[in-house]
Amino acid sequence: MRRLLAMCAVTLGLCAVFAAARKHPGVTAMAAGAGRDSVTVADPPGCPLGPVFTFCAQVPGLTSNAQGFQTTLAHPTNGLTFSFGAIPGYMPNFAAGDFSIQSTTCNTMLKAGDTCDFVILFAPTTTITASMRMADLTITNPNEDVTVFPVEGGGSAIAFQLPALPACSPAVAADNSYTYCDEPVGGTSATESFTLTAGSAVTGLNITFAAVPGLESEFSAGDFTFESNGCGGTLLGGNSCALGVAFTPTTADLRAAQLTATDDAGDSTIVSLAGHTTTGLTITPGAPAAGNCFGGAGYQFCTEPTAGTAKSKTLILTNTSGTMVSGLAFPAVTNPPTAVDFALESNSCLTTLAAGANCSFAIAFTPRAAGLRQAPFIVTDAQGDAATANFAGVGDDYTVVPIQPAEITVPQGGTATFKAQATPDAVFGVNGEQIVPACPANLPSFSTCAFNPCPVVITPGMVAPFSIVIVTSSAKVSAPRVNPCSGLASGNAAPNAPSGPNLVLHVAPRARSWPVPLFLPLALLAIFGAAMAAGGVRAFPKRARTIALLILATAGVTASALIGCGGGNGTAPGLSPTPTGSTLMTIPVNATDSGGNPISASRGMQITLDVVSP
Repeated sequence: MRRLLAMCAVTLGLCAVFAAARKHPGVTAMAAGAGRDSVTVADPPGCPLGPVFTFCAQVPGLTSNAQGFQTTLAHPTNGLTFSFGAIPGYMPNFAAGDFSIQSTTCNTMLKAGDTCDFVILFAPTTTITASMRMADLTITNPNEDVTVFPVEGGGSAIAFQLPALPACSPAVAADNSYTYCDEPVGGTSATESFTLTAGSAVTGLNITFAAVPGLESEFSAGDFTFESNGCGGTLLGGNSCALGVAFTPTTADLRAAQLTATDDAGDSTIVSLAGHTTTGLTITPGAPAAGNCFGGAGYQFCTEPTAGTAKSKTLILTNTSGTMVSGLAFPAVTNPPTAVDFALESNSCLTTLAAGANCSFAIAFTPRAAGLRQAPFIVTDAQGDAATANFAGVGDDYTVVPIQPAEITVPQGGTATFKAQATPDAVFGVNGEQIVPACPANLPSFSTCAFNPCPVVITPGMVAPFSIVIVTSSAKVSAPRVNPCSGLASGNAAPNAPSGPNLVLHVAPRARSWPVPLFLPLALLAIFGAAMAAGGVRAFPKRARTIALLILATAGVTASALIGCGGGNGTAPGLSPTPTGSTLMTIPVNATDSGGNPISASRGMQITLDVVSP
């Protein structure tokens, strides 16, 4: 008996140890990243936009217009330093001297929350036709906090140099567009000189006017004319020629054209020309959308994974004509194939707009493919006014797939670990985007799931592994309730999953099943003792009464020990096993920006869990 009680004491001690382990699980915390400085484009001009800011194509040896940027300081600093280097994986596209800092106000003492400006110039060093030049601009403070901002620009065999913008133009100087002052229909503007430069010798030069894609209705052959042309059919490398171009509108409203130069080798360069005859309608950006991403200003959308929808942009339409306008028309965004990426999401504007009044509308960006997506949006009225906004955004992409067989067999009460990986393209993750898996909607009953790590940190162009862990219940072991991604609202347990505190995965002992040969004699002793008690112990001699009481006490202690140690058939009251069978599940994987804000783009990955009896 002493041996039996000692064995039960050991078992009860082990039960207490595991119970303590369940009450006090280990805790693993993910430290929040330090605040980062943010970089924004200060009123960008019109070349391709996106998280990778793109300068317009230049002939090697020529320099782009200066482009201003701002950075907001997350921490106080005694000046910032700037350096350009190759983007990982794009070493051939980088050369020292392609980009340079023209000026900066960031070299003084700055407080947290202050902003400072810096100006970048692009002057490609390569002579390879149409070669994209890329660089990472690294901004460092004395505390070694680092912000990386990618830039790029194209090399070209021929390129236009534009005249300075006229004083009447509200636009910002750009390398690929020029806006004339307003002219009456039939009038002629001052002649502006456009210089064409060749990086290498070219032949078969052809210079023409053509419609801007999507603005065909705003083009007529006589809207812009050559007042002089010093360019022949050939141009030696390093040489230039001049074109005198005037704005001569033939019809009211916005007039637009592309000044295009091509050669026999297929090289081309384009300048977008524009001018108005009336200014009755204007479109201006509304308040920037909340969220942490590049592209929050103007007509540039935040980068968005394909098939997702970026935060919509609100724009303000204002009647500046001095009289009421009528017949306002909001056509669908044109210019295939990227037109389907932008849609009119909401519109508070009626068909009329009083003088000086304004109304708002919103455009949504849903990229159908990766890369730069652009399209114009034109609002017109019955009086012949037109207002145009040119939208741009960048689509990126990522995939999630299993990296092991997608079906795992696990016994009730066991744990299954599915290994998977996320593969981003070269853009997804540039601005700190991450992915956050979620538990499947049809997770088997009485089971829980978790992810490691969560969220999954993304490095553009690099595979990011992660695991899905599913724990099942048995009649003896309850799956822990776990939180798969701390601080994120996502389901973490199946219906009817066991309740209790959030726990890290744990191992619980299997309850002991006592052998029948040992259990039966003890049961008989208990029955005999009970019979003695029922028959009245006083009917026996004193020695017999003592023996009977000892038997009864032994049976009671033994039964209590068996119950406390998990005796009988080993089934704990109130525990339900995960049902056996095979379940095909989809793991939803969502994206967030660097601030944890959801990005409306998700992916799915299918796995199969086969639960069997132990």
